[in-house]
This record gives sequence, structure tokens and C-alpha cells, in this order.
Amino acid sequence: MKRIVFILAVLLAGIAAGVLIQRFFPLGRLLNPVKPGPTVSLLDLRIASFLSTPAAPPGGTVFVGDSHVELGRWHERWTSPAVCRGVSGATVAQVRSLVPEVARHRPATVVIQCGTNDILADADPTAEYTALVRSLLDTTDARLVVCEVPTFAAHVTDAERRNRQIVAFNTYIRTLSGPRVSVCHLTPADADRAADGIHLSPSGYAAWERALRP
Repeated sequence: MKRIVFILAVLLAGIAAGVLIQRFFPLGRLLNPVKPGPTVSLLDLRIASFLSTPAAPPGGTVFVGDSHVELGRWHERWTSPAVCRGVSGATVAQVRSLVPEVARHRPATVVIQCGTNDILADADPTAEYTALVRSLLDTTDARLVVCEVPTFAAHVTDAERRNRQIVAFNTYIRTLSGPRVSVCHLTPADADRAADGIHLSPSGYAAWERALRP
């Protein structure tokens, strides 16, 4: 008798455990896990926002790149018609996805500033940058101005090593000079950097603007 009671107790415990498992960890979910839907990145949102604006009159200047471009607010700073297409956090590969948007404005000049985020991620942006420049030369008739990446202030984490990467990358950028490509040299002083040691201060942007002027 005791043996029967024990067996029944074990069976009831097993049934109860099964109910709880199915309640909180359904078998169907384990066998067919719910796949996350597609996510919309910041870059996707920014591109959608860019495309929602009318194209600028042809013959102007398009500034394209990462946060250095976005924070510069070149559409307000530049005296001639300008379009600002900077996306904070963008890598060189992500900036390359903006090429159709740049071409849509039929610019006379394209100013490019990117590579900082690749270096912060310990990635070499050289190959992607080559592809970016080639894409812009192929899809526009514009003159390109490729801007050197500003070095970091000493207090930035691992600044010495990262600055060596920046110097090497800027050396590569200077090799791109050609019939439709010119190089803008950026050598910020301490006063030209923002508090984070990476971005530019107002005086830094003023120096960059002077370097861009013919």
C-alpha cells in the first residue's frame, strides 16, 4: 500500500512539474523560438530623415562623415549653399552607405571627415575609405576634399597608441591627393579640442573652416 502511495505521489509531482515547465517555458517556444524582428539603426533613421528633405540646388557643398561633421553644423557655418550629412558614431563603411544621398544633391564639392570611430574600435579604416572615395568619384562629378582625422588629447584613454593609428591613417589620406581629390590638414592644438579630447571646440571648427577655404 505504501509503495502504491509513493508511486502516485511521484506521478503527481511529475505532472505538477510538467505543468509548471510548460507554463513558464512552453515547449513550442523552445522548439520554435521567437525570432526578433528587424531593428532600425540610428543610421537608417538618419538616412530616412535625409531623404525626406528636398535636394539642395546643384553646385553646392556636401559635408559627409561622422560626429565631427554633424557637430560642425556646416549648413549654418558655410557661407555658400551647404548640406550637412554627418552621423554621430558612423564608421567609414556606414558613411559609404550615404553616397547615394550625397549624389542626390549634385554637389560641386564633397568634404569627407570620418575614420575616428573605426580607430576607436581598433579597426583599420583604410580599405573602406578607399572604397568610399572611389564610390564618390564614380557617382558624382564633385571635387573631393578628404580631411585628416584630428588626433586625441593626452587624457583620452590609450591616446598615445590611438594617435599612432591616426597618424598612420592620415599619412594614407595624404596619398589620395589627385586631379579631383585634395587633402585638408587638421592639426588641432589643445584649445581646439572639446572637453572629451576627441571632438573639436569652437576654435577647432574655426581652424578647420580656415583650412577648407581656397
